[in-house]
Amino acid sequence: MAVGDMRYKFTDKNGVAQEIDIPAEVLRKGKRQGLSNRQTMMAYAADHGFDVDAPTMPDKPKRKVTRKPDDQKRMIIEMVAAALEDTGSINVVNPERQVQVDINGDLFEITLVKKRKPKV
Repeated sequence: MAVGDMRYKFTDKNGVAQEIDIPAEVLRKGKRQGLSNRQTMMAYAADHGFDVDAPTMPDKPKRKVTRKPDDQKRMIIEMVAAALEDTGSINVVNPERQVQVDINGDLFEITLVKKRKPKV
């Protein structure tokens, strides 16, 4: 048995005591997948032919991102679009970020970027 390996004793479905050595790499891989040591060991035992209940794998929670509207950027884009109305056809692609203007068949884009505040 190598350093970091774990010996796991369990009882299979038939009531027979079993013992297996689980490599450290298998345990690390299980941690990366969000499994507990017990779930990792049971999955390893099931994969190697032992008669055990395979663990249920947890669902990874999805992070919900909500973006707060930026009224300041929206106001600037509206001002730019209003200033360019007389020059050609205006298309506001994104009301807080991008304006397109067609002047005599040439298409121009203006993209507004708000810089983050520097960390002090």
